[in-house]
Amino acid sequence: MTPHTFMRGAVLALFALTLAACATPAQDAGSRSPSASPSPTCAVAEQPGVEPPPGCVVYDAEKNMALNEGYRERADQPEAGRAAGEALIGPATASLEALRTSGATITEEAVRSALVEAGVDGDSIQTDGVEGSFAFGAAVAGGGCIHGGITPEGVSVEIGGFIADGGCLAMVGH
Repeated sequence: MTPHTFMRGAVLALFALTLAACATPAQDAGSRSPSASPSPTCAVAEQPGVEPPPGCVVYDAEKNMALNEGYRERADQPEAGRAAGEALIGPATASLEALRTSGATITEEAVRSALVEAGVDGDSIQTDGVEGSFAFGAAVAGGGCIHGGITPEGVSVEIGGFIADGGCLAMVGH
């Protein structure tokens, strides 16, 4: 099961639980008439030692937050991709470090140029950021990604698999 499939399943399960919590019990047509308004339901965070109000669904807020960030999780990188990515770490780091210390403004175009100069496929580069500080990700031959960032304070370059959402760069606030 891929992380992406797991996330879809988790979201569907949470949706089904929410719908079930909102449903009203079926009425026996012969015994009583349906209520004009369904009884209220609510959802409350789990609190050890505290009983929830009647009719409320209890949820684990920490677990839900962790699931919400699951799109950032990286899959395992294939061995061929790992070898290709490792071969790019040194050149990409050196090229980005040269940009950082050159005194030039760190722009998206400059980051892309530095990565292409290091041997990264220009067509697969994704960036996110503002002038002076960028995150990047790019697919490598054999599968997986090279990813990292550049700021006025430093450079980071890593390798890994694709993120659960697909691609190599997890967007902030997604």
